[in-house]
Amino acid sequence: MSAPRRVYLEWREVPGLYAGALRGEPVALRRILGARKGGRIGFALGGLALLAACPPDALAPLAALHVALGLSVGALTRGATGLGAREALRLSLWPAAPLLLLAAAFRPLGSVAPALAALSCGQLLLWRGLRRGLG
Repeated sequence: MSAPRRVYLEWREVPGLYAGALRGEPVALRRILGARKGGRIGFALGGLALLAACPPDALAPLAALHVALGLSVGALTRGATGLGAREALRLSLWPAAPLLLLAAAFRPLGSVAPALAALSCGQLLLWRGLRRGLG
């Protein structure tokens, strides 16, 4: 008999899932999508990372850009993955968050360029991972 499937995402899995999402591993991407609370945890940590990385006056435009990029990546990879907009947005939160936390170190410089670069790189990494498929 096989082990029962874990339904809920556990906090101890989060660092490994972030590393897997950054590398574009299909196993990590499937786990993020399949686990309950995967979207909520990604949204909470991604939102906090975005708050930490960008100045308050740039928060709304960068959040809108993040959503637009996430939808674009989902649309471009839909043929390889079959993901809908909701799943693509849920996944788009994961690879950008660690990069945004890295960009937060440069926030005192007053520029939004590190946060913008982090969002763009996160979406490119997700695009690369989704191009491999979730098979």
